[in-house]
Amino acid sequence: MTHAIALFGCVVGIFTVAVWGLLLVGCRRRVPPDAVLLVNRIGHPEPLVSFRTTLVFPLIHLAEEMNVSMHSVAVEALGRDALTTRDGSRVDMRALFRVRVRRATMDIVRVARTLGCSAAGDPKRIQELFAPKFLEALYGVAIWFEAEELRAKERERFGDEVLAAIGMDLNGF
Repeated sequence: MTHAIALFGCVVGIFTVAVWGLLLVGCRRRVPPDAVLLVNRIGHPEPLVSFRTTLVFPLIHLAEEMNVSMHSVAVEALGRDALTTRDGSRVDMRALFRVRVRRATMDIVRVARTLGCSAAGDPKRIQELFAPKFLEALYGVAIWFEAEELRAKERERFGDEVLAAIGMDLNGF
C-alpha cells in the first residue's frame, strides 16, 4: 500500500513538473533582431521591454511586438515647391532620411504610448509623421546657402545643417 502511494506521488510529481515545463516552453516568446516585445503586466504601470526572450502568460500578460528596424522617409521639393536659396535661385531637391526607434527602454515606451506598436513599423505612417518636418528643415536651411553651394561643394555641410535643424530627438525615433 505504501509503495502504491509513493508510486502515485512520484507519477503525480513527474506529471506536474512535465505540465509546468510544457507551460513554460509554450509561454516563451522569442523576439526577432529587428523588433522588441512590450509586455503589459497586471498591476504594473510600465510595460516590460524585452529585446531577446521573455515569458508571456496569456491571461496575465498582454504582449505586443514593435518593429525597430530602419525606415526610409523620402521627401521632394520640386517645381513650384523647389527650395529657395540665399541668392534667390530655385533648386529642385530629393532627399532620403532614415529613421528608427532608438533601442532604449524609455524611447520604446514613449513611441508605444504616442504612436502605438503597430504604427511604429508602418512605413506609410512613418512617412506621414516625419516627411513634413524633414521638408520644413530643408526649406529652412536652404535659405542660408547659395544654389551653387548646394550643387557642388557644400552638400555635406548642407546635410549636417539639415540634421541639426531636425534635431536628434524625434519622440523616441
